[in-house]
Amino acid sequence: MCYKFGLYIVVFVVSSTSHALAQRTSFVVESVIDAPIDRVWLAFIDPADLTKWSVKVADVDLCVGGLIRTSYDASAVLGDKSTFETRILTYETNRMIAFQPVSVPKDLPSRDAYLKIWTIVYCDSLSKSQTRVRVASHGYGPGEAAQQMLALFEKGNVSKLQRLNEYLQTDSAADTIKRDEKISKTDAPSQKNNIESMPPLVQEIEIDAPIGLVWDAFSTSKSMAEWMAPLAQIDMKVGGKMLANYHADGKLGDPNTIENTVLCFDPRRMISLKATKPPASFPFMDAIAKTWSVLYFEALSPKRSRIRIVGMGYDSSEQSQQMKQFFQVGNEWTLKALNNYFSASSANK
Repeated sequence: MCYKFGLYIVVFVVSSTSHALAQRTSFVVESVIDAPIDRVWLAFIDPADLTKWSVKVADVDLCVGGLIRTSYDASAVLGDKSTFETRILTYETNRMIAFQPVSVPKDLPSRDAYLKIWTIVYCDSLSKSQTRVRVASHGYGPGEAAQQMLALFEKGNVSKLQRLNEYLQTDSAADTIKRDEKISKTDAPSQKNNIESMPPLVQEIEIDAPIGLVWDAFSTSKSMAEWMAPLAQIDMKVGGKMLANYHADGKLGDPNTIENTVLCFDPRRMISLKATKPPASFPFMDAIAKTWSVLYFEALSPKRSRIRIVGMGYDSSEQSQQMKQFFQVGNEWTLKALNNYFSASSANK
């Protein structure tokens, strides 16, 4: 069987920023799409859109841990032997979605290598009518099969992104009302038992430090222990654990330990975390189970960086709103501690 690799397999390619190296573990591609950001976003996550430009059959459960199921066989029933299942690792509406394959057809070439990769798609609004799409794909191994797959994906998806752009041009003024209704429905708050989803908690800071050092402060155990908590450890991989304990006389794994799971990461650009085991005394256990966070890292200059924290999954319940206030204060403290750490490091040089 011939498989046409597309969006939910790896990437869209127009121009590659990767270099032709003998052994690569990742690549990055960027392109400008002639459509507004909310329309581009919808083309990624709406099954009806996907079947018009990317695959033949599609279903999307848009939530952290949800599945994107697709098939290139128009007669397929999702779940049959032609189905690709991809898990959504994390997302922020209209800005970013990350995913990793979990199940593929048994006769897929390089199947084992394919299941090890993960991909992040970013959308950045350039104007009311243009959106930059940036795709980072990671996890390719050094073996021949993985390297052949990487080369195939880089080369073979040019037409996929071109078809996306062409499709969005033909999705014209005649469909404007219908399209806007779909976008509104996608972004509308969900309601259950009179509980509504609420806007995310967004906080950011600019720090006088190179992006590499700022990234290390969140992604290495050594740097974390120097500013975040006296006891800290991270296993920087998809599904890895970030552990922190603010009690110097304790130990990692005791009841005071905070455990976060790394949902996804893109080196020097993004880490997404989900609290999977708060301290035993944490007062918002039910509410925190619904939330996740994305940390964005941006180099402003060789010596200055920006961090943006977006906390999502809050709703209108009293416990969730109290927790949001708790983390607003807590994150401000964390960002201030990080800034103080680099300020002290700079002063001591």
